[in-house]
Amino acid sequence: MQPAEYYRCSKTWKKWLGKTGRVVASSVIRVTTPEFESSTPYSYVIADIQISPKKTERHGFVSVSGQEFEIGDHLICVLRRMGQVDDSSLIPYGIKVKKIGQKV
Repeated sequence: MQPAEYYRCSKTWKKWLGKTGRVVASSVIRVTTPEFESSTPYSYVIADIQISPKKTERHGFVSVSGQEFEIGDHLICVLRRMGQVDDSSLIPYGIKVKKIGQKV
């Protein structure tokens, strides 16, 4: 990703940071491409995120490394590094989700 693309993408992060939600579907990824091997296993979740008191959106997110989710778990959107890079590259950050509570 080029720096200009990265900057444009980061403008939407404030919409997600700190938002909470509930897991609708989850899949655990144990085998992946070489650039993401250091973060396996991780979960890919589909979640209903509470954007405002009257608005909920359904989106897919990658979890923080090592966390596995079940349907109904509560989560929060956080800013995290998305992969490993060499010393001269732009560090890729993005929105991931972190478990904040078990299913009810």
